[in-house]
Amino acid sequence: MQLFTICVACHCTSARAIIKSVIGTMITVVQTCKTCGNEWKWESQPYVCGMPAGNILLSASILFAGAIPGKTLRVLRLMGVIGIHPNTYFRHQDKYLHKTIRQVWEKCTTSLINQLRGTELVLGGDGRSDSMGHCAKYGTYSLLELNANKIVCINTVQVNRVHYSFKIFR
Repeated sequence: MQLFTICVACHCTSARAIIKSVIGTMITVVQTCKTCGNEWKWESQPYVCGMPAGNILLSASILFAGAIPGKTLRVLRLMGVIGIHPNTYFRHQDKYLHKTIRQVWEKCTTSLINQLRGTELVLGGDGRSDSMGHCAKYGTYSLLELNANKIVCINTVQVNRVHYSFKIFR
């Protein structure tokens, strides 16, 4: 707040500043000069699609790092760093982040399939359950092109249902 004691218009040191609002990771400061009367508003970050950029970036960072949102946001709060509410994180995840991940995945997969078209493929696959033991409800199956070392396909299926994705010829 000491930075805001100098007026941006007349450069005198009689300006007064107050924090007007805090929206997640963004603060807005309003400075009023006692000498020239100039009022100036400063925002700590730009808006992206009507929301502070830092808020969506914090949500994206938590998701992409594979961190636990509640613990991450609690650590920030305990450090005195302003952050977002867990509900905001989950709203960002549902409204923006999952859609973006899906779009990038589809674009990359389409590009890879077009790149591999017409070449001899060496495929390898594996499955993984969502829990240990024989009580898993879901399983994830991955198919990898071994020469390119790229994942070609990922499917999540309910394990109590039989799915035949590949036909084996003998």
